[in-house]
Amino acid sequence: MDTLKIKKDVEAIHEKIKYHNNLYYNLDTSEISDADYDLLLKKLQKFKDEYPSIVTDISILNEIGGQPSNQFTKFTHPSRMLSLDNAMNRDDLLNFEKKINNFLGEKNKKFEYSIEPKIDGLSLNLIYENGILKEGITRGNGEVGEVVTDNISTIKEIPKKLKTKMPPNMIEVRGEVFIDREDFLSLNAKNETKFANPRNAAAGSLRQLDVRITESRPLKFIAHGFGLSDQQINTTYYETMNSLKKWGIPISPKLALAQSIDELDKIHKDIFKNRNDIPYDIDGLVYKVNDLKLQNRLSYVGKSPRWAIAHKFAAETAVTEIKKIDIQVGRTGALTPVARLKPINVGGVLVSNATLHNFDEISKKDIR
Repeated sequence: MDTLKIKKDVEAIHEKIKYHNNLYYNLDTSEISDADYDLLLKKLQKFKDEYPSIVTDISILNEIGGQPSNQFTKFTHPSRMLSLDNAMNRDDLLNFEKKINNFLGEKNKKFEYSIEPKIDGLSLNLIYENGILKEGITRGNGEVGEVVTDNISTIKEIPKKLKTKMPPNMIEVRGEVFIDREDFLSLNAKNETKFANPRNAAAGSLRQLDVRITESRPLKFIAHGFGLSDQQINTTYYETMNSLKKWGIPISPKLALAQSIDELDKIHKDIFKNRNDIPYDIDGLVYKVNDLKLQNRLSYVGKSPRWAIAHKFAAETAVTEIKKIDIQVGRTGALTPVARLKPINVGGVLVSNATLHNFDEISKKDIR
């Protein structure tokens, strides 16, 4: 066992993750796909599992999101905003349920699950006091986020006042700010600065110091959960989300229930096959134990709840032709090759350019 080599490999992966975290969470851009990013995390976790005496301090595996910007007022979330573990196949789902059983001291117990599409947008925490919207905060690092209350006031789907006579004294509503695919294409057609994808466009549009810029962007919002509340509204997640809907908060029209892993897997295959019928980008489905008492018992481990998991979609691929390669010059003088492609539809988005940033891959695939 070459201890020095292991440490060097771990450090290299660690630095790559830090680099891509900063791009994605702080600069609202990205250079690699979600699948490639998840692969980096898995590699790091594998090193930690196989060499625990050598790989001792890998805190980045438990970090959530990015650091809140100093340009915005910072706000501590009343309850921590967690991140989800990922499942890629049926075996991962069976293992997820097995871990729940082990924690509860059960054997082969079946659970009822809620199902929602996982929207590829910017996570937001809304705080309502006595039914009135008081704060809107980005996820930030999960504990401290950025105050964007003025910015979200421009999003018509977010109610300023809840439609209920008996609102909780305080409730956190969690959701996703996003841009529809068609709106994204229109936005890029009008803007001199082109966004790489709808997620980056949504994040960049919301995190603006000039609220007028946010107002000019076609942002939307869908709730996908709730945090702290001074009263329990219902006994299940599904019922509580439908209560939020009655109060005027938009929830996913695809919210559903399943009684088994087999049922979850079937729904996942169906939605994956028809994902382009959904007008916004989704990168998988989220499953949650529906019983709120069980959720409280299961709690969380590290940065993730034990009672929820994201069942990711396989990355969509397509074949096209490189027509030519241009060299872009960045602000700092960095040179980046950009492939001009024969336009092709991938996941509902027309792709005509690709940044050739990974020189190892360019050499290996002999891209020209």
